[in-house]
Amino acid sequence: MSPSSPNVYVAPFRERSTPESEWAVVARAASHPFWSADGQLLFYTPTGTNQVVRSAVRARHFIAASGRAEGEPIAVYASTEMLMPAYLPGTAAIATPDQIILVLGDFRGDIWMMDIR
Repeated sequence: MSPSSPNVYVAPFRERSTPESEWAVVARAASHPFWSADGQLLFYTPTGTNQVVRSAVRARHFIAASGRAEGEPIAVYASTEMLMPAYLPGTAAIATPDQIILVLGDFRGDIWMMDIR
């Protein structure tokens, strides 16, 4: 059995659990959502062919009155390097009014070869 892709949903906050029927999908095949400083954008990281590696951040406009994301996804950040956000405890992405702070991990391996005779 292959693992299914994660999805990002929003749901109304209540004192009791919100039934899944009231959850609204923001992005399929995505994870690690975080809000903009003003609460009008919901950022997330889309998955690629490898569900562990992330190389982009996208966002959707969020309308608080309707409780729904609106419009098409916005490309916010993309990396062509083999870098990925390090999702470790205490390293969640932070959005301020003028920047997004991500802790990035470089998990490449260097291979050094030497001919010793």
